[in-house]
Amino acid sequence: MKDSFIQVKHLTKVFPGGDGEVRALGDVSFCVKKGSFATILGPSGSGKTTLFNILACLDVPSSGSVRIGETETTALNDRQRTLFRRNVIGIVFQFYNLLADMTAIENIRLGSKVKGDCLDENDVAKRLGITHLLNRFPHQLSGGQQQKVAIARALVKNPDIILCDEPTSALDSSSTSDFLDIIKASNKEFGKTVLLITHNADVANCANQKIVLKDGQIEACI
Repeated sequence: MKDSFIQVKHLTKVFPGGDGEVRALGDVSFCVKKGSFATILGPSGSGKTTLFNILACLDVPSSGSVRIGETETTALNDRQRTLFRRNVIGIVFQFYNLLADMTAIENIRLGSKVKGDCLDENDVAKRLGITHLLNRFPHQLSGGQQQKVAIARALVKNPDIILCDEPTSALDSSSTSDFLDIIKASNKEFGKTVLLITHNADVANCANQKIVLKDGQIEACI
């Protein structure tokens, strides 16, 4: 597709196993348009994490390609992938990955230190409704509040893409709803392309594109 921002073509990932090879991904292909909110849905063992790691430039496939914008990320070397991830991708991890000895604002500032052309950290915090939490440490925050800080950290470096790895798995239903509202706002107000990995069908249904994985292959792309 000419207007696709993310193009995944024939992606395969094979890991060595005790009884032979384990195929985590098999011939996975899909496209995501720029500015879209897309989800990748699948149960445990479907290949979601493997796909996430490749999209985030944290791993490389056994074969196939990923193109983000004009860059074929799967053709980059280790250093080039690190620089691409730093400049283009904002990651929201499943368990927040906040530094325990830093306050919320200090954690958010980590995002602005990795590249230029960043968003104003106080403006991002205000728009996410966490200005009153900025001087608190992670242990003083609820799971939902920590997730908002993690989103702010990803947003402040002004990435083209936000990748979220099972971001609601540790949240209650109220915090999940709040998180989805924030992600939708990030997609619409900040104009970010959002790709969210989840096993929760209700979460997946909130996106305007849903990619369903099963046994390492695309079952549906809606």
